[in-house]
Amino acid sequence: MEYDGFAAAKAAIGSLPRPLPGPLEARAKLVEAMIAGNDLHYDDAVRLFREAIPGLERERRASAAYGLWFAETLADPDRQTRPPDMGSYDDTPVGVLAQASVIANDRGAAAAIDFLKAAEGRFPDAARLPAARAELAFELDRRDEVREALARALALDPDSPAALLTSARFHATINSDLDGALVDLERAVKIAPGADDVWDEIGTVQSDRNAIVEADDAHRRAIELNPQNAALYANYARFLMDNEQMKAAKSALDIAEKLDAKSYAVLAAKGRYLLRMGETDEGERALLEASAVNPTYGDSLIGLAIAAYQNGNEDEAIQALDNADRYEDDNPSIPLIRSGIALDQFRADEAIEQAREALRRRQARGGYYSGYDANREASSFLGITLHNLGLSEWGDYYADRGYDPFKGSSYLDEADGGRDTPFSGESPLLTPQERRQPGSSTFSSQMQALMLDPIAVAGETKRNSLEGRAFFEASLTGGLMWEKDGGLGWNDEILLQGTSYATLPVSYYLQAGMIRPDSPRENDRDDIENVNAEIGLRPTLEDNIFVFANAGRTEQGYPGPDWNPTPYDISDTRFANLGVGWAHTISDRNVVQAFVAGNDIREHTEIDFIDYDPILDDDALFQLKENTRQRTLTAGISHLLGIGPVTLRYGLEGNVWARNYDYSIYTFWNGDEYTSPDLESSGRSARIYSDALWEIDRSLQFQGGLFYNWVEGGDDYDRIDPRIGIAWAPVDNHWLRAYYREDTSLDSNYTLSPISTVGLAPLDLPLITTGHSKTLALRWDAEWSERFFTAAEYQNQRLDGLSLRVPDVLYTRFGASEGNIDRINLSANYWIGGGFGAYGSFTLMDSKNTSPDVPEDIGLPMVPEQMAQVGLTYVDPNRWTATIGQTFIGKRAGMDNGLKLDPFSLTNIGLSWKSPDGHLETSLQLLNVFDTDFQVAYGVAAPGRTLLGSIRARF
Repeated sequence: MEYDGFAAAKAAIGSLPRPLPGPLEARAKLVEAMIAGNDLHYDDAVRLFREAIPGLERERRASAAYGLWFAETLADPDRQTRPPDMGSYDDTPVGVLAQASVIANDRGAAAAIDFLKAAEGRFPDAARLPAARAELAFELDRRDEVREALARALALDPDSPAALLTSARFHATINSDLDGALVDLERAVKIAPGADDVWDEIGTVQSDRNAIVEADDAHRRAIELNPQNAALYANYARFLMDNEQMKAAKSALDIAEKLDAKSYAVLAAKGRYLLRMGETDEGERALLEASAVNPTYGDSLIGLAIAAYQNGNEDEAIQALDNADRYEDDNPSIPLIRSGIALDQFRADEAIEQAREALRRRQARGGYYSGYDANREASSFLGITLHNLGLSEWGDYYADRGYDPFKGSSYLDEADGGRDTPFSGESPLLTPQERRQPGSSTFSSQMQALMLDPIAVAGETKRNSLEGRAFFEASLTGGLMWEKDGGLGWNDEILLQGTSYATLPVSYYLQAGMIRPDSPRENDRDDIENVNAEIGLRPTLEDNIFVFANAGRTEQGYPGPDWNPTPYDISDTRFANLGVGWAHTISDRNVVQAFVAGNDIREHTEIDFIDYDPILDDDALFQLKENTRQRTLTAGISHLLGIGPVTLRYGLEGNVWARNYDYSIYTFWNGDEYTSPDLESSGRSARIYSDALWEIDRSLQFQGGLFYNWVEGGDDYDRIDPRIGIAWAPVDNHWLRAYYREDTSLDSNYTLSPISTVGLAPLDLPLITTGHSKTLALRWDAEWSERFFTAAEYQNQRLDGLSLRVPDVLYTRFGASEGNIDRINLSANYWIGGGFGAYGSFTLMDSKNTSPDVPEDIGLPMVPEQMAQVGLTYVDPNRWTATIGQTFIGKRAGMDNGLKLDPFSLTNIGLSWKSPDGHLETSLQLLNVFDTDFQVAYGVAAPGRTLLGSIRARF
């Protein structure tokens, strides 16, 4: 049975001619008895063991005697059944192992270890005894003894399946050496292909490696070998739940319950299933039953903590975690859950401390991991707790250290990190919590994330559920906005989101909003309406689908500069986007992705201007109306492949576009109007790319790639852009990164290609199609203590084809056919404690417009010579958060001719509060507190003191 499994043994026994001669008949009955016991037919097992014993030799008789005792005990648990007398069979290794199991049940694993160690002296060649001792020592977390016992067992028998299984569990659990564990397990199943417990362990290890196809095959193989083992179905159900396949998990659980409804493994899996389905009370009851059967089972204790917290019982949740910690004091999931609770309860310091403990436990199991380790969440989550205190650079550092190209959370971290812009003025009044504008590549990072993890489309915001589950949440938001000397503006939003497992696993996010600001300047009122929909599906274990759509309208007035006001210039833009992405997992670290997306943008503009009229022979007032429509279709396919420590990503993307344009000119003095014919144009572009990330070890990474870009339409264009980067950690908590890359701007905003190089990305530049940049960057991140972090970064960027919109001016753009920017940024984050976090950054920039015929020493418009930010964030356990920030912007060119604008400094304050049940959330932002008068471009006044307030109700 060890070699072929119970199912094969049953078939073989059934095919034998009966009766068999003498000893063979007794051995056959012994096998039948073991099969009957495995099938839970204990009365039949008792009968068969009794019939087998008289005809068996000594060692098999020991197996039968203890088998008889186990069967009698399970057949009638209420009756006291005595085991064979101690010493009756201690002259055989099998008898010793059986007695050790009795001792472990009666007196504990430590006593059984002592018994086995003494017996090893009598049976020095029996590898099974030290293998069993290693397994018991592993249960007690006696790591040195596990190593010693395993070394002895494998020296005696390198092919011992029991020793190899324990060795694999030790590798996986203690060292997080999942690959080493897999080597041991694969060797074990070559020797004993029928060992269902080994196949089950392979399923667990492959799941931890995020190798879901291989894990599914291994779990199915284990069940096929032993279809009467309820624990195998329970473990398979847990794997399916972790991968959102709730219907399949329910089927496996139903079979497990029929086989053994009282098994703690089955009860725990059932409880976790009910939690995922949103049936928290029923799930908690099942988990309590599991804990009653086995009070030390960590999975049920952690499940109880989750259930208690979902029901609002924080004290019970903490108690359950304390119990789990007592039995599994090296499990990183326990402090990670504690950190999630603390974050949800606005205990910012505790959230950081527990996240650090989770990471410490992960590091104790092997430190930072190569790209094929699936468990980097501790590093990423520590980054979230630091962001909570406004320590953004520190949080980004931990997110980058936890990067895994096969995990969706890495791309969400990338999107949240954004890209810095060298320009000031696009959004002059960022809130103190924002600190930087979103980068132009943000949606591509989100798309890549949600193609790998589509259920992450939606997430509960009322309360941290600690584990993904079925839910529905609706929220209504109303806001007011006021700028000094202006009217009262407003905004509102409705949001519906949720996750359901009723049919296919699906998450959805549906949002609609309206914004109506009211500026004091004439013709500076924006009317913005938008709807947004995102849907994520996981129809099979291997397939993910992400669908996105949005549409909206923006009617915007352009007041113009103060020396040339434009009270009638307007634009009316309507847009619609629709796309779908698909990802298919072929095998371990082998994923194919594809997407197609289309957008339709229509813009109507009106501008009044004065020009010479030959009929009037004088200047006259004209009105120009323009209508533009552009439709774009983009598609791409990518292959993400891991080979050892190397991750390859290569793909092809194409884009086609069509543009229609017409205009009319109206002459006010005589009423004449000229309308142009419809002008059509079209073009297409393509990108072929390949990228390789080589993670040599925890301290050294290389990344490089080539991108071929081709454009047809107007002027034909093609170019190859190289990328190369290195990341090196010479000592713990210090990380040096450098890269050089070239980038070409194409028409499409969608891509599956890598956004960053060794976790870093160039400055975000508005370039025309075929615009090009060359970037050299160096960065040093340093965590000097658990309280203090610094980062220093240098970027040199050479650019072609800059086209920067001038705020509040319709048709004017700042352009530069060539230019360069040198930027040095120094930042520091300090975790003060007591709920306080402080941040500061200082940036020096030297820019040059090197376009032909431009005088020397002309800087690029709106690039300040210096920038600085300092701020303080306080998170209070009474559920409110306050941030005060000071921003300084130095001199900068306000026009193409290099005319310098005066420096300025702004003070911004933000305050928010969330109710204990999460149903109500309020926010108040006071920007430009002291009403500083400054310009974002020459003659274009920035907003004065501005007040933003909102209240959100969740249901």
